[in-house]
Amino acid sequence: MEILKGEFALERENIRVDSNGYMVDTEHPKIFGSKNDNIYIKTDFAESQIELITPVFKSIEGAYNFMDNLQKIVSLNLDNEYLWVQSNPPILPLDENDITIAQYGDERTDYREYLAKKYGTRKSVLSGMHFNFSFQRSALKSLCKTLDHDKVLALYLKLNKYITKYNWLFVYLTGASPKFHESFKDKQGKPNRDTFFSCRNSEYGYKNLKDYILDYTSVENYTNSINKLIEQGEIAKASELYMPARLKEGYRICNGDSKVPYIELRFIDLNPLYPLGVNKNDLHLIHLMLVYFAMQDDFNFDEEMQRRAYHNRNQVALYGNVNILNDRNITVKVEEEALKLIRLVEKLGFVEGFYKDILQDAKHKLQDVTETYSYIIAAGVERKGFINYHMQKAKLYLDRAKRTEFTLKGYEHLQLSTQCLLGSIIKKGLNYRILDHAQNFIYVENNGHEEYIKEATRTSADSYSTVLVMENKHVTKFVLNKNDVKTPKGVAIESVGEGIEYYYDEVKGMPVVVKPNNTNFGVGINILNIGYSFEDYKMALETAFLEDSVVLVEEFITGKEYRFLVIGDNVEGVLHRRGANVIGDGESTIRELVAMKNDNPLRSTGYQAPFIEIQCGEFESEFLRKQGFSFGTVPRAKERIFLRGNSNVSTGGDALDFTDDVHDSFKQLAVKAAKSVNAKICGVDIIIGDISEPAGESNHAVIELNFNPAIDMHCFPTEGKKRSVGDKVLKLLFDKED
Repeated sequence: MEILKGEFALERENIRVDSNGYMVDTEHPKIFGSKNDNIYIKTDFAESQIELITPVFKSIEGAYNFMDNLQKIVSLNLDNEYLWVQSNPPILPLDENDITIAQYGDERTDYREYLAKKYGTRKSVLSGMHFNFSFQRSALKSLCKTLDHDKVLALYLKLNKYITKYNWLFVYLTGASPKFHESFKDKQGKPNRDTFFSCRNSEYGYKNLKDYILDYTSVENYTNSINKLIEQGEIAKASELYMPARLKEGYRICNGDSKVPYIELRFIDLNPLYPLGVNKNDLHLIHLMLVYFAMQDDFNFDEEMQRRAYHNRNQVALYGNVNILNDRNITVKVEEEALKLIRLVEKLGFVEGFYKDILQDAKHKLQDVTETYSYIIAAGVERKGFINYHMQKAKLYLDRAKRTEFTLKGYEHLQLSTQCLLGSIIKKGLNYRILDHAQNFIYVENNGHEEYIKEATRTSADSYSTVLVMENKHVTKFVLNKNDVKTPKGVAIESVGEGIEYYYDEVKGMPVVVKPNNTNFGVGINILNIGYSFEDYKMALETAFLEDSVVLVEEFITGKEYRFLVIGDNVEGVLHRRGANVIGDGESTIRELVAMKNDNPLRSTGYQAPFIEIQCGEFESEFLRKQGFSFGTVPRAKERIFLRGNSNVSTGGDALDFTDDVHDSFKQLAVKAAKSVNAKICGVDIIIGDISEPAGESNHAVIELNFNPAIDMHCFPTEGKKRSVGDKVLKLLFDKED
């Protein structure tokens, strides 16, 4: 239905803590760049209170997935720190003045210092989740019959009133801050109670010193009543009005550059039961309630009703399922009043299936308090202790992030190299858009500087002619040789017959490599070592000519192949790629060992995981046959069996990082090779005898330059150190500091 179409965004505050649950006193991590410039990762009140902000999405799933990515990226880039999972603070300093206010160096820091004096720093580090919502244009037309700005604002003001009136219900259903650490108490010993339903939403939470009464009769009067509070010195500015909902206007990414109104919901506690701090179904429930409220008649939210709303919210935040006051000022149970409202929502024609299940879950919580988040968390804290309970969750969610660090939620369909670059884009806080999902084409913008990037490494840094040179292996060899870069001796041929003539004139059983001139990923390549037959050579030619009209026959260079990733003037990663292989256990067949290795979640059939599944096809069968094996062979324990002669990760190989082990002279050689074709981003493949020795005349040869090098295998090698090469690509393009 059109009325259900909305735009959604999330903001989440988290305190950074050490492994023992103490609030850290470190600066905002520099790896995320400037807190001023990063549009996704900022600080909130305190320097150690990080704030994660999603763009606007046209679905709750989109915003939720992006928050998942933010949580993962931040968690994995903290230095021996964790994200605190609870709204109520961790262990705070004995002197609240030791809580460092976020350092912006401008009026924002001054404003925070004002808040610290007025409300205290302990209360100021209470954290939560904000849910931003606006209706899409089609939904607004259905609700307002017009897109007139004033009428749209009036709709959101009505939502504000309903949310404030029924805030007690949302506090009951999402409250998740029942316990606190002793260090949260102020000098007067407040809070002076041990258990809440939602401490953050109670009178002891971060709220104004008074319950202010606003004029909701019109948007103009509402705005004027806030301005009056500012003029009277009650609050410094509108953002100091800590209401359950705020009527706001801003630039929304989903709508391009148009400034549109939206409502900011501020009452959601961080929920330690969920990795992202909120149950996605709760967001759907809130959205459903907003739609219901939008369909209802407006009402006069007078002073009596506002005071009743404040009272009811505080009662529920303090005690949970207790007595509240209804519209007739009669005392009723929370369960009774809430079920009455939910039954009205259930009567909406579109409430079925998914929405019905969500409302049913809400009813269960109302009918049985032991099913509420607050009750479950309080019970867990009683068993394990406040710090232990929450730190176990924090460490569990960090482990979760580590297990899935190679993929981004919502972008699993993209190549892994593209996801690696996206992770860096998000970490650095740049604006971006996926222009073509199938082609992995991304638009990236920062301070007016725009870049169009395809498949992570096809960028404006390299010219079209540079790409064409690297695409043609024969031309690449010519350019490299012209620049005194050693390459294997060989010849380019244009027919099988010409290759046979070359065999009798030059090859005669010498070790050679036969490969197409214009392919990547190891397609059509055959390595013919000592002992191969003429028939093997001819088959290699025929295989290569199936892929290209020009084939290279080159001498086989003794040594191991290493991939040098050159970005700009530096080598940012060096890998040895080991061909598709399995290690025997003395019991399983090669086919079974392949299946077990492929069962690793880090392997896939495409480019959505770090490693490609090993195939059991005709090519692998023939390669095994030449070694005297078959797929039914049972290798000895710890015996390594290769299924391919080439070392490409794209055909099931492994990637081992040697960046810190290779002699610097080879890195200089790789940069020289890239510069010879004017390449800024380049994969340089070098055969090396011993990487610990300096590059000499007889211990290496550059065999290829690659114009679109995959970066995922450097980010997630099979063995060795992970390299954040996506950051280096962005630095090259945007000259951003690490």
